[in-house]
Amino acid sequence: MSGEKRTPIQILQDQMLDNRRQLFDIQQQRDRLQQSLNNIQTENAAQYTALRTELEKRDQKMAAVTNSLKSELRNQAAEHQQQMAQQRQQVLQEMQDMDGRVDQKVENLRNWTKGKLDDQRREYQRISQLQQQQINNLKIDIEQINRREEHREKRATVYLSDLEQLIQAADQYLPHQRFAPGHLDKIKRQLEAARRQLREDVPAAAIATIQRAHFELMDLEEDIMNKEMEFEMTYRTVADAVSALFTAVRQNRQIKLENNATLQEADFWTNGRYQELEDKIKAVRDHIDQNQSTLTTAQLNNYLDDLEQFSHGQEALVQEAVERIISSQLRAEIGDVVIGKLEAQGYRIQKGQCGYSTDDQREPYMIKLANILGTEIVTVISPNEKTYENTLSINTYNEEHMDDEGKRKRNADLLVALREGGLQAGETVCNDQGIHEFYDVENLIKQGAKKLPKQIVQQASGLSAPSSAKTSDK
Repeated sequence: MSGEKRTPIQILQDQMLDNRRQLFDIQQQRDRLQQSLNNIQTENAAQYTALRTELEKRDQKMAAVTNSLKSELRNQAAEHQQQMAQQRQQVLQEMQDMDGRVDQKVENLRNWTKGKLDDQRREYQRISQLQQQQINNLKIDIEQINRREEHREKRATVYLSDLEQLIQAADQYLPHQRFAPGHLDKIKRQLEAARRQLREDVPAAAIATIQRAHFELMDLEEDIMNKEMEFEMTYRTVADAVSALFTAVRQNRQIKLENNATLQEADFWTNGRYQELEDKIKAVRDHIDQNQSTLTTAQLNNYLDDLEQFSHGQEALVQEAVERIISSQLRAEIGDVVIGKLEAQGYRIQKGQCGYSTDDQREPYMIKLANILGTEIVTVISPNEKTYENTLSINTYNEEHMDDEGKRKRNADLLVALREGGLQAGETVCNDQGIHEFYDVENLIKQGAKKLPKQIVQQASGLSAPSSAKTSDK
Protein backbone atom coordinates (compact mmCIF):
# COMPACT_ATOMS: atom_id res chain seq x y z
CA MET A 1 0.00 0.00 0.00
CA SER A 2 1.63 3.23 -1.16
CA GLY A 3 -0.56 6.07 0.08
CA GLU A 4 -3.57 8.31 -0.50
CA LYS A 5 -4.02 11.73 -2.09
CA ARG A 6 -7.24 13.45 -1.07
CA THR A 7 -8.54 16.57 -2.84
CA PRO A 8 -11.84 18.42 -2.36
CA ILE A 9 -13.56 18.96 -5.70
CA GLN A 10 -16.30 21.58 -5.94
CA ILE A 11 -18.82 22.32 -8.62
CA LEU A 12 -18.87 26.10 -8.97
CA GLN A 13 -21.84 27.71 -7.24
CA ASP A 14 -23.15 29.46 -10.33
CA GLN A 15 -22.94 26.22 -12.28
CA MET A 16 -24.73 24.39 -9.48
CA LEU A 17 -27.53 26.98 -9.58
CA ASP A 18 -27.77 26.76 -13.35
CA ASN A 19 -27.99 22.99 -13.21
CA ARG A 20 -30.58 23.15 -10.46
CA ARG A 21 -32.73 25.49 -12.49
CA GLN A 22 -32.53 23.13 -15.43
CA LEU A 23 -33.60 20.18 -13.31
CA PHE A 24 -36.10 21.87 -11.07
CA ASP A 25 -38.22 24.99 -11.03
CA ILE A 26 -39.41 26.14 -7.62
CA GLN A 27 -42.38 27.80 -9.30
CA GLN A 28 -43.53 24.33 -10.32
CA GLN A 29 -43.95 23.49 -6.63
CA ARG A 30 -45.97 26.62 -6.04
CA ASP A 31 -48.10 26.03 -9.11
CA ARG A 32 -49.00 22.62 -7.74
CA LEU A 33 -49.84 24.18 -4.39
CA GLN A 34 -51.99 26.78 -6.15
CA GLN A 35 -53.83 24.07 -8.07
CA SER A 36 -54.33 22.04 -4.93
CA LEU A 37 -55.84 25.07 -3.17
CA ASN A 38 -58.12 25.73 -6.12
CA ASN A 39 -59.32 22.13 -6.15
CA ILE A 40 -60.02 22.09 -2.42
CA GLN A 41 -61.90 25.37 -2.48
CA THR A 42 -64.00 24.15 -5.39
CA GLU A 43 -64.92 21.07 -3.36
CA ASN A 44 -65.90 23.19 -0.34
CA ALA A 45 -69.38 23.95 -1.71
CA ALA A 46 -70.81 20.82 -0.07
CA GLN A 47 -69.31 21.78 3.29
CA TYR A 48 -70.74 25.27 3.11
CA THR A 49 -74.14 23.78 2.25
CA ALA A 50 -73.96 21.47 5.28
CA LEU A 51 -72.97 24.32 7.59
CA ARG A 52 -75.67 26.56 6.19
CA THR A 53 -78.29 23.82 6.74
CA GLU A 54 -77.13 23.30 10.32
CA LEU A 55 -77.38 27.00 11.12
CA GLU A 56 -80.77 27.29 9.44
CA LYS A 57 -82.12 24.51 11.69
CA ARG A 58 -80.81 26.36 14.72
CA ASP A 59 -82.38 29.61 13.54
CA GLN A 60 -85.70 27.86 13.02
CA LYS A 61 -85.65 26.58 16.60
CA MET A 62 -84.81 30.00 17.97
CA ALA A 63 -87.51 31.58 15.80
CA ALA A 64 -90.08 29.14 17.17
CA VAL A 65 -89.22 30.28 20.68
CA THR A 66 -89.49 33.99 19.87
CA ASN A 67 -92.81 33.44 18.11
CA SER A 68 -94.22 31.89 21.27
CA LEU A 69 -93.39 34.88 23.48
CA LYS A 70 -96.28 36.68 25.23
CA SER A 71 -94.88 40.13 25.97
CA GLU A 72 -95.01 43.25 23.86
CA LEU A 73 -91.36 42.69 23.01
CA ARG A 74 -92.03 39.60 20.92
CA ASN A 75 -91.72 41.55 17.66
CA GLN A 76 -88.35 43.01 18.66
CA ALA A 77 -87.05 39.60 19.73
CA ALA A 78 -88.24 38.03 16.48
CA GLU A 79 -86.64 40.83 14.48
CA HIS A 80 -83.37 40.36 16.35
CA GLN A 81 -83.31 36.63 15.59
CA GLN A 82 -84.10 37.30 11.95
CA GLN A 83 -81.31 39.88 11.67
CA MET A 84 -78.74 37.49 13.12
CA ALA A 85 -79.88 34.67 10.81
CA GLN A 86 -79.49 36.96 7.82
CA GLN A 87 -76.08 38.07 9.00
CA ARG A 88 -74.85 34.47 9.38
CA GLN A 89 -76.10 33.52 5.94
CA GLN A 90 -74.55 36.64 4.43
CA VAL A 91 -71.18 35.83 5.99
CA LEU A 92 -71.30 32.23 4.80
CA GLN A 93 -72.16 33.33 1.29
CA GLU A 94 -69.27 35.80 1.32
CA MET A 95 -66.90 33.07 2.50
CA GLN A 96 -68.05 30.79 -0.30
CA ASP A 97 -67.84 33.55 -2.89
CA MET A 98 -64.33 34.42 -1.77
CA ASP A 99 -63.25 30.83 -2.38
CA GLY A 100 -64.23 31.35 -5.98
CA ARG A 101 -62.09 34.48 -6.27
CA VAL A 102 -58.59 33.02 -6.01
CA ASP A 103 -56.67 35.81 -7.70
CA GLN A 104 -53.53 36.12 -5.61
CA LYS A 105 -50.73 33.73 -6.51
CA VAL A 106 -49.20 31.65 -3.74
CA GLU A 107 -45.63 32.80 -3.18
CA ASN A 108 -45.68 32.38 0.60
CA LEU A 109 -48.38 30.08 1.97
CA ARG A 110 -48.53 31.73 5.38
CA ASN A 111 -48.88 35.21 3.89
CA TRP A 112 -51.42 33.95 1.37
CA THR A 113 -53.52 32.33 4.11
CA LYS A 114 -53.23 35.31 6.43
CA GLY A 115 -54.14 37.65 3.57
CA LYS A 116 -57.26 35.67 2.78
CA LEU A 117 -58.28 35.68 6.46
CA ASP A 118 -57.72 39.43 6.67
CA ASP A 119 -59.94 39.97 3.63
CA GLN A 120 -62.68 37.81 5.13
CA ARG A 121 -62.45 39.57 8.49
CA ARG A 122 -62.71 43.00 6.93
CA GLU A 123 -65.84 41.97 5.08
CA TYR A 124 -67.29 40.39 8.21
CA GLN A 125 -66.54 43.52 10.24
CA ARG A 126 -68.44 45.57 7.69
CA ILE A 127 -71.43 43.23 7.97
CA SER A 128 -71.17 43.15 11.76
CA GLN A 129 -71.11 46.93 12.06
CA LEU A 130 -74.38 47.13 10.14
CA GLN A 131 -75.83 44.46 12.43
CA GLN A 132 -74.68 46.34 15.53
CA GLN A 133 -76.50 49.46 14.34
CA GLN A 134 -79.67 47.38 13.93
CA ILE A 135 -79.26 46.01 17.46
CA ASN A 136 -78.86 49.50 18.85
CA ASN A 137 -82.06 50.58 17.12
CA LEU A 138 -83.91 47.59 18.60
CA LYS A 139 -82.65 48.45 22.07
CA ILE A 140 -84.00 51.96 21.68
CA ASP A 141 -87.42 50.55 20.74
CA ILE A 142 -87.35 48.21 23.74
CA GLU A 143 -86.42 51.04 26.09
CA GLN A 144 -89.34 53.11 24.84
CA ILE A 145 -91.77 50.26 25.48
CA ASN A 146 -90.41 49.70 28.97
CA ARG A 147 -90.76 53.38 29.92
CA ARG A 148 -94.55 53.09 29.89
CA GLU A 149 -96.11 53.47 33.30
CA GLU A 150 -99.32 51.40 32.99
CA HIS A 151 -99.50 47.73 34.09
CA ARG A 152 -95.85 47.60 35.09
CA GLU A 153 -96.19 44.63 37.41
CA LYS A 154 -98.01 42.52 34.79
CA ARG A 155 -95.62 43.59 32.05
CA ALA A 156 -92.63 42.81 34.27
CA THR A 157 -93.99 39.31 34.99
CA VAL A 158 -94.62 38.53 31.32
CA TYR A 159 -91.30 40.10 30.31
CA LEU A 160 -89.50 37.95 32.88
CA SER A 161 -91.22 34.80 31.59
CA ASP A 162 -90.34 35.62 28.00
CA LEU A 163 -86.71 36.30 28.85
CA GLU A 164 -86.51 32.98 30.67
CA GLN A 165 -87.61 31.24 27.47
CA LEU A 166 -85.03 33.13 25.42
CA ILE A 167 -82.31 32.20 27.91
CA GLN A 168 -83.37 28.55 27.86
CA ALA A 169 -83.28 28.57 24.06
CA ALA A 170 -79.81 30.16 24.07
CA ASP A 171 -78.66 27.61 26.62
CA GLN A 172 -79.99 24.74 24.51
CA TYR A 173 -79.21 25.84 20.96
CA LEU A 174 -76.25 28.24 21.03
CA PRO A 175 -72.60 27.12 21.54
CA HIS A 176 -72.16 29.53 24.45
CA GLN A 177 -69.96 27.24 26.53
CA ARG A 178 -67.48 27.06 23.66
CA PHE A 179 -67.39 30.69 22.61
CA ALA A 180 -68.51 32.59 25.74
CA PRO A 181 -68.20 30.32 28.79
CA GLY A 182 -69.85 31.60 31.95
CA HIS A 183 -71.61 34.59 30.38
CA LEU A 184 -75.06 33.02 30.27
CA ASP A 185 -74.82 32.15 33.98
CA LYS A 186 -74.24 35.83 34.71
CA ILE A 187 -77.47 36.71 32.87
CA LYS A 188 -79.35 34.00 34.77
CA ARG A 189 -78.26 35.58 38.04
CA GLN A 190 -79.80 38.86 36.92
CA LEU A 191 -83.10 37.04 36.43
CA GLU A 192 -82.94 35.89 40.04
CA ALA A 193 -82.47 39.50 41.08
CA ALA A 194 -85.50 40.52 39.01
CA ARG A 195 -87.62 37.82 40.68
CA ARG A 196 -86.69 39.17 44.11
CA GLN A 197 -87.63 42.66 43.02
CA LEU A 198 -91.05 41.42 41.86
CA ARG A 199 -91.59 39.65 45.18
CA GLU A 200 -90.64 42.89 46.93
CA ASP A 201 -93.24 44.70 44.77
CA VAL A 202 -90.84 47.01 42.90
CA PRO A 203 -91.88 46.31 39.28
CA ALA A 204 -90.07 49.38 37.89
CA ALA A 205 -86.75 48.09 39.25
CA ALA A 206 -87.62 44.59 38.03
CA ILE A 207 -88.27 45.84 34.48
CA ALA A 208 -84.97 47.72 34.53
CA THR A 209 -83.12 44.57 35.66
CA ILE A 210 -84.89 42.38 33.11
CA GLN A 211 -84.15 44.87 30.35
CA ARG A 212 -80.46 44.94 31.31
CA ALA A 213 -80.39 41.13 31.24
CA HIS A 214 -82.22 41.17 27.90
CA PHE A 215 -79.70 43.56 26.37
CA GLU A 216 -76.82 41.47 27.68
CA LEU A 217 -78.45 38.39 26.15
CA MET A 218 -78.70 40.19 22.80
CA ASP A 219 -75.03 41.19 23.06
CA LEU A 220 -74.10 37.65 24.06
CA GLU A 221 -75.91 36.18 21.08
CA GLU A 222 -74.10 38.63 18.82
CA ASP A 223 -70.76 37.84 20.47
CA ILE A 224 -71.30 34.10 20.07
CA MET A 225 -72.22 34.55 16.43
CA ASN A 226 -69.14 36.72 15.79
CA LYS A 227 -66.80 34.23 17.41
CA GLU A 228 -68.47 31.30 15.70
CA MET A 229 -68.20 32.93 12.28
CA GLU A 230 -64.60 33.92 13.02
CA PHE A 231 -63.85 30.31 13.88
CA GLU A 232 -65.55 29.00 10.74
CA MET A 233 -63.60 31.44 8.56
CA THR A 234 -60.32 30.58 10.24
CA TYR A 235 -60.95 26.85 10.33
CA ARG A 236 -61.94 26.59 6.69
CA THR A 237 -59.02 28.73 5.50
CA VAL A 238 -56.34 27.06 7.64
CA ALA A 239 -57.69 23.55 7.03
CA ASP A 240 -57.71 24.19 3.28
CA ALA A 241 -54.14 25.51 3.34
CA VAL A 242 -52.81 22.56 5.36
CA SER A 243 -54.64 20.04 3.22
CA ALA A 244 -53.44 21.71 0.01
CA LEU A 245 -49.88 21.79 1.29
CA PHE A 246 -50.03 18.09 2.15
CA THR A 247 -51.28 17.26 -1.34
CA ALA A 248 -48.61 19.43 -2.97
CA VAL A 249 -45.86 17.95 -0.83
CA ARG A 250 -46.87 14.48 -1.98
CA GLN A 251 -46.87 15.59 -5.61
CA ASN A 252 -43.52 17.37 -5.34
CA ARG A 253 -41.64 14.42 -3.91
CA GLN A 254 -41.24 13.09 -7.46
CA ILE A 255 -38.53 15.17 -9.14
CA LYS A 256 -38.45 15.31 -12.91
CA LEU A 257 -35.02 15.46 -14.47
CA GLU A 258 -33.99 16.77 -17.88
CA ASN A 259 -36.22 15.74 -20.78
CA ASN A 260 -38.59 14.10 -18.26
CA ALA A 261 -36.65 10.90 -18.80
CA THR A 262 -36.13 10.04 -15.15
CA LEU A 263 -38.07 10.50 -11.94
CA GLN A 264 -36.13 10.84 -8.72
CA GLU A 265 -37.57 10.51 -5.23
CA ALA A 266 -36.93 13.47 -2.92
CA ASP A 267 -37.22 11.29 0.17
CA PHE A 268 -34.48 9.00 -1.13
CA TRP A 269 -32.05 11.87 -1.68
CA THR A 270 -32.80 13.48 1.71
CA ASN A 271 -32.38 10.20 3.57
CA GLY A 272 -35.96 10.06 4.81
CA ARG A 273 -36.27 13.68 5.94
CA TYR A 274 -38.79 14.48 3.22
CA GLN A 275 -41.08 11.72 4.49
CA GLU A 276 -40.65 12.99 8.04
CA LEU A 277 -41.84 16.43 6.92
CA GLU A 278 -44.77 14.91 5.02
CA ASP A 279 -45.74 12.94 8.13
CA LYS A 280 -45.67 16.10 10.25
CA ILE A 281 -47.96 17.93 7.83
CA LYS A 282 -50.30 14.93 7.72
CA ALA A 283 -50.44 14.86 11.53
CA VAL A 284 -51.46 18.54 11.59
CA ARG A 285 -54.02 18.01 8.84
CA ASP A 286 -55.54 15.00 10.65
CA HIS A 287 -55.57 16.82 13.99
CA ILE A 288 -57.44 19.76 12.45
CA ASP A 289 -59.90 17.46 10.68
CA GLN A 290 -60.60 15.33 13.75
CA ASN A 291 -60.84 18.10 16.34
CA GLN A 292 -62.97 20.72 14.63
CA SER A 293 -65.43 20.79 17.52
CA THR A 294 -62.79 21.51 20.19
CA LEU A 295 -60.15 23.62 18.45
CA THR A 296 -60.05 27.33 19.20
CA THR A 297 -59.50 30.16 16.75
CA ALA A 298 -56.24 31.01 18.53
CA GLN A 299 -54.98 27.46 18.05
CA LEU A 300 -55.84 27.60 14.36
CA ASN A 301 -54.00 30.91 13.98
CA ASN A 302 -50.94 29.30 15.56
CA TYR A 303 -50.84 26.85 12.66
CA LEU A 304 -50.03 29.77 10.35
CA ASP A 305 -46.45 29.71 11.63
CA ASP A 306 -46.34 25.95 11.03
CA LEU A 307 -47.50 26.56 7.45
CA GLU A 308 -44.55 28.84 6.79
CA GLN A 309 -42.10 26.41 8.38
CA PHE A 310 -43.52 23.42 6.51
CA SER A 311 -43.70 25.20 3.16
CA HIS A 312 -40.17 26.57 3.32
CA GLY A 313 -38.90 23.25 4.66
CA GLN A 314 -40.41 21.36 1.75
CA GLU A 315 -38.91 23.69 -0.83
CA ALA A 316 -35.52 23.50 0.88
CA LEU A 317 -35.60 19.69 0.95
CA VAL A 318 -36.46 19.46 -2.74
CA GLN A 319 -33.67 21.89 -3.57
CA GLU A 320 -31.27 19.85 -1.48
CA ALA A 321 -32.40 16.65 -3.20
CA VAL A 322 -31.80 18.21 -6.62
CA GLU A 323 -28.36 19.41 -5.56
CA ARG A 324 -27.47 15.96 -4.28
CA ILE A 325 -28.62 14.45 -7.56
CA ILE A 326 -26.31 16.87 -9.38
CA SER A 327 -23.49 16.07 -6.97
CA SER A 328 -24.04 12.34 -7.52
CA GLN A 329 -23.96 12.76 -11.29
CA LEU A 330 -20.78 14.78 -10.87
CA ARG A 331 -19.13 11.88 -9.04
CA ALA A 332 -19.67 9.65 -12.06
CA GLU A 333 -18.37 12.38 -14.39
CA ILE A 334 -15.25 12.82 -12.25
CA GLY A 335 -14.83 9.06 -12.43
CA ASP A 336 -14.88 9.24 -16.23
CA VAL A 337 -12.12 11.87 -16.16
CA VAL A 338 -10.02 9.69 -13.84
CA ILE A 339 -10.50 6.66 -16.09
CA GLY A 340 -9.54 8.62 -19.19
CA LYS A 341 -6.35 10.03 -17.69
CA LEU A 342 -5.18 6.79 -16.10
CA GLU A 343 -5.91 4.75 -19.23
CA ALA A 344 -3.67 7.18 -21.11
CA GLN A 345 -0.93 6.22 -18.63
CA GLY A 346 -1.35 2.50 -19.23
CA TYR A 347 -3.93 1.61 -16.60
CA ARG A 348 -6.95 -0.52 -17.39
CA ILE A 349 -10.23 -1.02 -15.62
CA GLN A 350 -11.63 -4.49 -15.09
CA LYS A 351 -15.28 -5.54 -15.34
CA GLY A 352 -17.21 -4.86 -12.15
CA GLN A 353 -14.58 -2.45 -10.83
CA CYS A 354 -16.49 0.80 -11.36
CA GLY A 355 -19.69 2.13 -9.77
CA TYR A 356 -21.40 3.51 -6.71
CA SER A 357 -20.83 1.77 -3.41
CA THR A 358 -23.60 -0.81 -2.84
CA ASP A 359 -25.09 0.38 -6.14
CA ASP A 360 -26.53 3.41 -4.29
CA GLN A 361 -26.17 6.74 -6.11
CA ARG A 362 -26.02 8.59 -2.79
CA GLU A 363 -22.84 6.72 -1.89
CA PRO A 364 -19.20 7.18 -3.00
CA TYR A 365 -18.32 6.41 -6.62
CA MET A 366 -15.46 3.93 -6.87
CA ILE A 367 -13.05 2.94 -9.67
CA LYS A 368 -10.21 0.46 -9.61
CA LEU A 369 -7.57 0.32 -12.36
CA ALA A 370 -4.30 -1.59 -12.68
CA ASN A 371 -1.27 -1.61 -14.98
CA ILE A 372 0.85 -4.48 -16.24
CA LEU A 373 3.41 -3.94 -13.45
CA GLY A 374 0.79 -4.77 -10.82
CA THR A 375 0.23 -1.23 -9.54
CA GLU A 376 -3.42 -0.72 -8.57
CA ILE A 377 -5.18 2.58 -8.13
CA VAL A 378 -8.53 2.88 -6.36
CA THR A 379 -10.24 6.24 -6.81
CA VAL A 380 -13.13 7.04 -4.48
CA ILE A 381 -15.23 10.15 -5.06
CA SER A 382 -17.16 10.72 -1.82
CA PRO A 383 -20.06 13.12 -1.11
CA ASN A 384 -19.59 15.80 1.51
CA GLU A 385 -22.11 17.50 3.75
CA LYS A 386 -21.99 20.43 1.33
CA THR A 387 -24.17 19.43 -1.59
CA TYR A 388 -21.89 21.04 -4.19
CA GLU A 389 -18.71 19.32 -2.98
CA ASN A 390 -17.16 15.88 -3.37
CA THR A 391 -13.78 14.60 -2.30
CA LEU A 392 -11.44 12.77 -4.63
CA SER A 393 -9.46 10.11 -2.78
CA ILE A 394 -6.76 8.38 -4.86
CA ASN A 395 -5.36 5.28 -3.15
CA THR A 396 -2.41 3.51 -4.69
CA TYR A 397 -1.39 -0.07 -3.96
CA ASN A 398 1.80 -1.93 -4.99
CA GLU A 399 3.46 1.16 -6.50
CA GLU A 400 7.12 0.15 -6.11
CA HIS A 401 7.94 0.78 -9.79
CA MET A 402 7.03 4.46 -10.04
CA ASP A 403 9.15 7.38 -8.79
CA ASP A 404 7.81 10.34 -6.79
CA GLU A 405 7.92 12.67 -9.78
CA GLY A 406 5.68 10.33 -11.78
CA LYS A 407 3.22 10.12 -8.91
CA ARG A 408 3.03 13.91 -8.62
CA LYS A 409 2.54 14.30 -12.36
CA ARG A 410 -0.29 11.76 -12.40
CA ASN A 411 -2.13 13.59 -9.65
CA ALA A 412 -1.53 16.99 -11.25
CA ASP A 413 -2.80 15.77 -14.64
CA LEU A 414 -6.04 14.60 -13.00
CA LEU A 415 -6.62 17.91 -11.25
CA VAL A 416 -5.89 19.90 -14.40
CA ALA A 417 -8.38 17.79 -16.33
CA LEU A 418 -11.03 18.39 -13.67
CA ARG A 419 -10.43 22.14 -13.71
CA GLU A 420 -10.77 22.12 -17.47
CA GLY A 421 -14.16 20.49 -16.92
CA GLY A 422 -15.31 23.48 -14.87
CA LEU A 423 -14.56 22.10 -11.43
CA GLN A 424 -12.61 23.69 -8.62
CA ALA A 425 -9.93 21.63 -6.86
CA GLY A 426 -8.87 22.46 -3.35
CA GLU A 427 -5.63 21.71 -1.56
CA THR A 428 -4.46 18.12 -1.75
CA VAL A 429 -3.79 16.17 1.42
CA CYS A 430 -1.16 13.40 1.14
CA ASN A 431 -1.20 10.46 3.52
CA ASP A 432 1.49 7.83 3.80
CA GLN A 433 -1.01 5.00 3.78
CA GLY A 434 -3.92 4.37 1.47
CA ILE A 435 -7.30 3.38 2.91
CA HIS A 436 -7.25 -0.40 2.90
CA GLU A 437 -11.08 -0.64 3.19
CA PHE A 438 -11.35 0.67 -0.40
CA TYR A 439 -9.26 -2.10 -1.95
CA ASP A 440 -12.01 -4.65 -2.71
CA VAL A 441 -13.94 -2.40 -5.10
CA GLU A 442 -15.84 -5.13 -6.92
CA ASN A 443 -17.44 -6.40 -3.71
CA LEU A 444 -18.09 -2.89 -2.38
CA ILE A 445 -20.15 -1.85 -5.41
CA LYS A 446 -22.26 -4.99 -5.54
CA GLN A 447 -25.89 -4.41 -4.70
CA GLY A 448 -26.61 -5.85 -1.29
CA ALA A 449 -22.97 -5.78 -0.25
CA LYS A 450 -21.98 -4.43 3.12
CA LYS A 451 -21.70 -0.65 3.08
CA LEU A 452 -18.47 1.16 3.73
CA PRO A 453 -18.13 2.10 7.39
CA LYS A 454 -19.34 5.65 7.94
CA GLN A 455 -16.09 6.71 9.57
CA ILE A 456 -14.13 5.53 6.54
CA VAL A 457 -16.29 7.59 4.18
CA GLN A 458 -15.89 10.56 6.50
CA GLN A 459 -12.15 10.06 6.53
CA ALA A 460 -12.01 10.00 2.74
CA SER A 461 -14.24 13.10 2.62
CA GLY A 462 -11.97 14.98 5.00
CA LEU A 463 -14.75 15.28 7.60
CA SER A 464 -12.69 13.49 10.21
CA ALA A 465 -9.38 13.14 8.42
CA PRO A 466 -6.26 12.10 10.33
CA SER A 467 -3.48 14.61 10.79
CA SER A 468 -1.17 14.70 7.80
CA ALA A 469 1.21 16.86 5.86
CA LYS A 470 -0.34 19.02 3.14
CA THR A 471 1.32 19.53 -0.22
CA SER A 472 0.46 21.61 -3.23
CA ASP A 473 -1.34 19.83 -6.03
CA LYS A 474 0.72 21.65 -8.57
